[in-house]
Amino acid sequence: MFLDAVEKASEATTRWIWGELFNALREGRLVNVNFVISGRTEPPNDDVWRPLINEKQLSPLNKAHILEYLNKRNCDPGAAARDSVADWILVMSGGNPLKIANAVELMTRKRAEDSAK
Repeated sequence: MFLDAVEKASEATTRWIWGELFNALREGRLVNVNFVISGRTEPPNDDVWRPLINEKQLSPLNKAHILEYLNKRNCDPGAAARDSVADWILVMSGGNPLKIANAVELMTRKRAEDSAK
């Protein structure tokens, strides 16, 4: 199960997640389930939870990721411009996935508008 942006959850919801849902997992009442929690807040620094938590920090995407995303979105600017476009998107986005997606979306729309003319 993926829980995204958990920092936006209410205090009551956060208490339920850790006190009820994850407690059931820890006690073995909830089995065959893995959770991926995404958010800006750190998990509890508690010896009870530490053995169950595998914490990973996300890092910005790089040029190779951008080139792959351009390809997957069928938005390859062509061999002559490919590196320059990927470099520009990387500088503009700082490697932030949402900003990369927005830049590629704008390119896709612009191409569609130009081809409709």
